[in-house]
Amino acid sequence: MAQNSLYLLSTQVRKIVLLALSVILLVLAIDTAIKFLNSPANPFFPITSLYLDPNDALGSIPSPNIPTQSIDDASSPTFSFEGVFPEMPDSAFVYRIEKPREKLDTIENAVTSAATLGFSADYTEGDSGLLSWENSTQSRSLEFDRNLHTWRMRTQYFVDAEAAKPKSVSADLDSYASKGRSILSTLGFSEPSLTTGVATAQYAKLGINGLFTNPLSASSADYVTIDVYRKLDMSQAKLRSQIPDALQGVDLPEDYAGTVYKSDPRIGSAHMVVTGEVDNLKRDVYEFDFTDYEYNYNYGIYAVLTPQEAWNKVQLGGGALVLIQSQTADYFSPSPVLNVT
Repeated sequence: MAQNSLYLLSTQVRKIVLLALSVILLVLAIDTAIKFLNSPANPFFPITSLYLDPNDALGSIPSPNIPTQSIDDASSPTFSFEGVFPEMPDSAFVYRIEKPREKLDTIENAVTSAATLGFSADYTEGDSGLLSWENSTQSRSLEFDRNLHTWRMRTQYFVDAEAAKPKSVSADLDSYASKGRSILSTLGFSEPSLTTGVATAQYAKLGINGLFTNPLSASSADYVTIDVYRKLDMSQAKLRSQIPDALQGVDLPEDYAGTVYKSDPRIGSAHMVVTGEVDNLKRDVYEFDFTDYEYNYNYGIYAVLTPQEAWNKVQLGGGALVLIQSQTADYFSPSPVLNVT
């Protein structure tokens, strides 16, 4: 009787083990099948993107020629991944930047912006369409190119009466970011890409050589540089109605917005030098650079390289080093030719 019971028990155990192994094998088979169906190796059911599909609406776009920093020929740098790339969209918007068009009120608006910065309504215009202003002491100048819609304001710091006065800046450096966006709105540049843009601020001190250095505290600074970077929609997720029924249960990704950088990523779409509380633009703004680009919002949607594809191109010489500095470098110092090891 005992032997019979032991035999029945061992039989049941074997059945349970076989059932468990069958379940495990079934789960592994299903997981393998799902991975295959969602992989590029499956030609019958290609992977479905949760972002808008590329349409190449602007046609073939050549790769931009991005200036690269110079590295000493004696350098022999090696590069490696330091972390795992986060998930990223597989398609992105590409905007067309149109040549600025002069409107009926272009000059009128320029005169208004100049007045906000402390310049009179009187200006001189060169043959190339460059409008120029100077203050009464000729210590501050402003230029507006009516063809390119570029602004450039400069101050002769060792001549200007306001620049010669003692100065103080706020210890709340972050407050200057919102002040930068506010300055743009006050000057009439209130596009959403700017008013919602990313703004950064750095303490600055003017040296006797006329160059700025980057002190660490407000007590050591005379000025603050503000850079406002445009922020544009970069990628958009599909609607529920645009994805297959098999994916209706998945969480849709969030839309992405991207920051617009120049060839020198330290310089924003708008760059300015200010001091004090910036409650009087005629007194507190010393430099201003801005290009009022015309963005065509009928953008095209283009496929994005995967991080691995981009990394492969970098290793083959297809990348550009746009900024490299040592940790002790001054923020305002130009990037020298570096020996990278």
